[in-house]
Amino acid sequence: MKLAASWPAAEWQDVTIVIAVSGGADSIALLRGLRSLKSSGAGRIVAAHFNHRLRGAESDADEVFVVELCRTLGLACEVGRAE
Repeated sequence: MKLAASWPAAEWQDVTIVIAVSGGADSIALLRGLRSLKSSGAGRIVAAHFNHRLRGAESDADEVFVVELCRTLGLACEVGRAE
């Protein structure tokens, strides 16, 4: 896996990392990849999702998807929303 070669897990296992997750394929792949590499250490993986509410129900669906995925993966998820 290129991710493991580029950023060896031993370098970040004790550091909490925050990943911006839009709900798109790229950010979901990164989130899943990092989760699969995390095996020990005091650090956590935290997903951060911001719902800009620009696409109505689609934006809300992205938010629900990200929150549910994080719950399934056992990861913290912080959500922000535009007014």
